[in-house]
Parts: sequence; C-alpha cells; structure tokens
Amino acid sequence: MKHTIDFIKLSNNLHHCSTITNNSKGIWVSFYHGSECTNDQVVIVTLDRGDGKNLVSNLEAKTGNPVLWTEGDDVYLLYSVFRDKDESGNYPVRPVDRWKFCSLHTAKLSVIDDSIIMEDLGEVEGAFGLLGRCQPVEFQGNILVPLYREKDPRCEIWVTKGGKLTRFSVFGEI
Repeated sequence: MKHTIDFIKLSNNLHHCSTITNNSKGIWVSFYHGSECTNDQVVIVTLDRGDGKNLVSNLEAKTGNPVLWTEGDDVYLLYSVFRDKDESGNYPVRPVDRWKFCSLHTAKLSVIDDSIIMEDLGEVEGAFGLLGRCQPVEFQGNILVPLYREKDPRCEIWVTKGGKLTRFSVFGEI
C-alpha cells in the first residue's frame, strides 16, 4: 500500500526532529514546528489514514523533540517541554540552552471520529534534562528508548511499558 503524507501549510516551514511509526490506523508522523528554542515552538502530530483524509493535532507551545513508537497497536508520543529553570534554580544562558532545562513527557495517541486524541500520561519521573531524538527499538521483548542529555553529555536507555518509562542503563558520563 502506498501512502502519501501531505503536511499542512504552516506559518513558517521550520520543521525539526521528525519521527514516524505505524499501526492499524495508518502512518503517524510527528515533528516540531516554529523557530527553535522559542516560545512558539510546538509539536505537531499527523496521521495518514490512507483514505485521503489526513488528521493533524498539536501540543501546547514550548514543546519539542517528539518521538513516536508503538506497543502492540497502541501509539505513544514522547516529547520535551521547556521549563527554563533547573532543579537548582539556574536559568539558560542562551536560547539554545533551553534544551538543558526540559521536562520529558509521554502521551498515548488514539483516534475518535476524525480527531487525534492525546491522552497525557504525565511527566517522566527522574528524566529532567533528558531529550528524545532516536527511534525506540524492540530487543528481547523490551522496547528500548534512547535518550540523551546536553547539560553533562550522557546517554541513557529507558524501557517503556504502556507509555511509562523506567531507566534501564546509563552510559557516556564524562
């Protein structure tokens, strides 16, 4: 089956960190839109159902780095939210440093009628400053989600079950 994903025309054409997955509903694509590290940056989710009627939804502003994956036929979204202050009360020095001051969140995606529904699963505990960027993979019955941190460069692998993430391993600490 051939799918064509037609992105909606947005006020500017800046899109970054695209991610893709599929389930029985169709092909899901997510990215963030807007000028990077600004308050108008927002995560967009699209669904190509293969019937010529694409669905589009978005999160609130100040969101970025979406990652999509499936567990069975369920679709999940991981994304970052700019908090602009860390646990110690420090603020970003430059706009690009906002990535170091993010909380990480998950949502379960579904479709009701012609609307994408994003069920908020909450903030990922213990993941402040971590960002998603790479596609999760299934390995030995687990879905592994790679995360990274720009503040003190390190990588972590988390495991997801029902959209809830738990730390699996940490590497790359300097």
